Amino acid sequence: MTNKYMGMPKPQEAIISKRIALDPDSIAGYILLLGILLSISLAVIGLAWHFAVEGNLWVNYTIVGVNFAGFLQSIIRDLVSGPLRPELLISSSIAVLMMTPYVRLLFSLFYFAIIDSNWKYAILTSICLFILTYSLFAD
Repeated sequence: MTNKYMGMPKPQEAIISKRIALDPDSIAGYILLLGILLSISLAVIGLAWHFAVEGNLWVNYTIVGVNFAGFLQSIIRDLVSGPLRPELLISSSIAVLMMTPYVRLLFSLFYFAIIDSNWKYAILTSICLFILTYSLFAD
């Protein structure tokens, strides 16, 4: 009897043998994807909540803080001490969106310095991380 797959794995074996790639590029992509999805979810929930309460999508509030550090500090303080509000969810979505590339750079630095021991890319990533840190948190 001849093998109709001619040396190829059977379809069910091919499906079972597929695995999710966990190389550093995929992990960095998942970090960016999760950050964006979380940010969008917080914004949509905040806008839907605001629409349910106010009847319109016009959100009128000021962003507290001179730089991103002050903005992030005010969000954390409001999350811990105050009641949850639609504006707070929308502000949180902005903070998550702004922190997403920062977290990706932290992961890349960890990967290049600790796992891969690629010092050239670790130094380049450190420079990028320094510039991003300075631009987010400097006055």
